Amino acid sequence: MSPSFIWVGYATVKDINKPQPKNKEDKSWDKAYMPIIFGCEHYEVNYTVQFDYVRGAQSYKTTNREYVRKVVNTTHFRKDIKKAVDPRK
Repeated sequence: MSPSFIWVGYATVKDINKPQPKNKEDKSWDKAYMPIIFGCEHYEVNYTVQFDYVRGAQSYKTTNREYVRKVVNTTHFRKDIKKAVDPRK
């Protein structure tokens, strides 16, 4: 079974102090931005939390955490995985 990762990607400015290119035809376009990608694994979780309110101050403590199931299941059930990933094939 594959992990249930959600991948997020975006581009960020390498140097905010420099003027940014106005369009892709600008020769500095590829050097001005940096791609960022990260993955998050998402689960349904049952938490047990102790909440306290003492002398006007609120606090909490997580006393138990039970991972129930993956929220996104990325397991492929198709035999033709190439077609599942790229329907043009």
